[in-house]
Amino acid sequence: AVGLVLINSDLLMKFKSLFILLTLLFICSASIYADTFIKLSTEHGLSNRRVFQSTKDHKGYLWFATAAGIDRYNGESFTHYYLDQKDNRKTEKPKGILSTPANTIYAYTEKTLTQYNPQTDQFDLVEAVDIPNNQTLQVINPISKDSLWIGTSNALYLLTMGKDNQLIE
Repeated sequence: AVGLVLINSDLLMKFKSLFILLTLLFICSASIYADTFIKLSTEHGLSNRRVFQSTKDHKGYLWFATAAGIDRYNGESFTHYYLDQKDNRKTEKPKGILSTPANTIYAYTEKTLTQYNPQTDQFDLVEAVDIPNNQTLQVINPISKDSLWIGTSNALYLLTMGKDNQLIE
């Protein structure tokens, strides 16, 4: 025999109201903690739609390594930087960009490492990094305030910044 349970209509209304209230609270709390996503494109000032790497610095600026150079976004507009070479070599496309614990911004190409200089508002070549012709820079990772691991196609180097920047294989 099947038994039927009779539910009081007042009790049913209370459950419905509680369910609706909990659903609304969930939706509201989810929207409060949701991150805001904005689209940045060439229409907004990004120099190229091909972005190889990005980083955020200690001031909250977003930095992008693009096929056309380095872009810095301050929340409203872009500033463009080019990694010009002082020794008359062809300007290479940036391959990556990173921010270190010492609040230094580095950008790199296949052959060079550059450091952002806030006083001149440009990227300067890090002279200590002289990659052999048969190697290319692949990845750079900060390991402390004054040291970077530099991975190339054939070797791993440790760059220690200081009075005389040292590159150790």
